[in-house]
Amino acid sequence: MLCAVCGIVWIVSHSADSRLTGNLIALGSGLSYAGVIFCLRYLRDENSVWLVSLNHTISGLLLLPWTLSLGVILGPSQWSLVAVLGVFQMGLPYLLFARGVRSVRTQEAALLTLLEPVLNPLWVLLFWGEPVETATWVGGAMILGGLAARYLLFSEKPA
Repeated sequence: MLCAVCGIVWIVSHSADSRLTGNLIALGSGLSYAGVIFCLRYLRDENSVWLVSLNHTISGLLLLPWTLSLGVILGPSQWSLVAVLGVFQMGLPYLLFARGVRSVRTQEAALLTLLEPVLNPLWVLLFWGEPVETATWVGGAMILGGLAARYLLFSEKPA
């Protein structure tokens, strides 16, 4: 966990000033996500479908005034796409995560879910050709190094 925190701090503190706002928003998002992980672990005995549905419904209702103020009107095919993305991109992964966090410690779940955002710069570079700052590579290496150390050096041996 210490390597993950050091990697995140490195990325945020060494990024160009033009990206500081985005990095701070990402940091706030990460802290919020940590709260989600903690709450799902705390509520692990509750029905996962109910928890995920409640979380997404409340999030949608909180964002509704902002989205309505944009004046965008969606057609039926766009609403269908929103529904498919809501279920398969957001709902199903959270449902699987909520069920998995029942048997995994909170710290473990947080570390494992760091793989996705750490690998995002690699995918952006490979598929879009967008250059990635050195600070992002260094911070990502710290996070991946911590994960590697956790699972290669400090993993619990089966009884």
